[in-house]
Amino acid sequence: QWLELVTVDQRKQVQKMFNDFMEGDAITISFEYKIRRPDGTERWLYSSGVALRDARTGKVRRLVGSTGDISERKK
Repeated sequence: QWLELVTVDQRKQVQKMFNDFMEGDAITISFEYKIRRPDGTERWLYSSGVALRDARTGKVRRLVGSTGDISERKK
């Protein structure tokens, strides 16, 4: 699971932001966060997405987005 790659110091914050988005009524989300790769290196990522919500319930039916490595920019 992608959340397990998020560094421990940021994991709760990223999880809360994502959960709030999924349970709220916002249509877009974007955030920066740091991950630790299996080889031990850390990288900064930027993720953004758009929620496709059910018109009746407001629940997210699909999330479309992208993630990019912004480590060089964060130096």
